[in-house]
Amino acid sequence: MPHYPIIAPFESLSKGAYRFTDWGREYGEREITGLLFLLEKDFSMPITIKNDSVSAFVYGYACTPSGQIIWLDLAPQHVKVVGAIRAELTSNTRRYLRISDPDSGRNLSVYGLGHGYLNLTADAPHLAVGPRAKAQMLRMIAPEAVQPENVQDEFYVLAWEQSGITPATALAAVLERYSHFPMQIAWGKFLLATAIQDHNAASLLTGGTVPDGFVFPANTPWGAIISQGLSDKKISFENCFDQK
Repeated sequence: MPHYPIIAPFESLSKGAYRFTDWGREYGEREITGLLFLLEKDFSMPITIKNDSVSAFVYGYACTPSGQIIWLDLAPQHVKVVGAIRAELTSNTRRYLRISDPDSGRNLSVYGLGHGYLNLTADAPHLAVGPRAKAQMLRMIAPEAVQPENVQDEFYVLAWEQSGITPATALAAVLERYSHFPMQIAWGKFLLATAIQDHNAASLLTGGTVPDGFVFPANTPWGAIISQGLSDKKISFENCFDQK
């Protein structure tokens, strides 16, 4: 049976934040003792990402089937740990890390983009263990999932549930904004379904609290897909918002 460390709740955080000090000793991880993690109230086992020298706790992740990280939420922990993981994922020399996701049973070999992510950071001084400790949370998102430079290259779409945006809607919006093809937002369902059917789309592997999404390989024939849909009258410019 795993030994759960003694925890101390912080009332100021809405989702329940907990500090623990002996998880590293229990599981043999390096540089873990004294770090911070927001545990779910059901005490589910935490997701971790690590290499041979450092391990970090993760709120959630999304990666391609090949293991490329598209989205990563690091829980509040020491800035040196956060910085080490970020450096590994942005190195132009591919460096493999390991994600352990007990809830899904996955143990993944993952790697970064090899260039910069969109980084959203927040300091969490009230979660620090000791007067000199510095805690920081970090969200890393692939730019190609937000603003792809060229839809003929590989890109990604995500579901933004709080805004009511499905992957299909996001796909149509990306093609409308970043391609030269004629496009209607209501065509999203058809485009996504066709891409999946033709093996031009694959679901992202996700764990924790991240949006669902898809990866589209380079040179996906969007023009041909749209032309065929118009020819088969599965999509049209008339009454486009009624398309199924």
